[in-house]
Amino acid sequence: EALSEQRHRQEIELTKIDSELENLQARIEEEYQETYETCLAYKDENFDPKEGQPLVNRLKREISSLGAINHNALEEYEALQAQYEEMAAQRDDVQKGIDDTSAALGEHQFCSAR
Repeated sequence: EALSEQRHRQEIELTKIDSELENLQARIEEEYQETYETCLAYKDENFDPKEGQPLVNRLKREISSLGAINHNALEEYEALQAQYEEMAAQRDDVQKGIDDTSAALGEHQFCSAR
């Protein structure tokens, strides 16, 4: 009877540990886009969480102070770059037209002066 109760308590504890492990793995994937296996490369056997917590807190504040992330920034940049290139080409065309017109007027004035 006592062994049965002990086994039952251990099974409950194991279920809780498995659940906590699954939650931690989900958090790693959600927050860091990593898996447990890929995170092992960052593991430091000598790391003391109590010593590292001030650094973690400081880095979180710095990240937070950067403000919101514009997830569309790359697409917006590419669209603006394309628009800029188009307008620069139009500017160059207009400038060439001005130069050609100026040259033609100069030539016309030279011919008229004769």
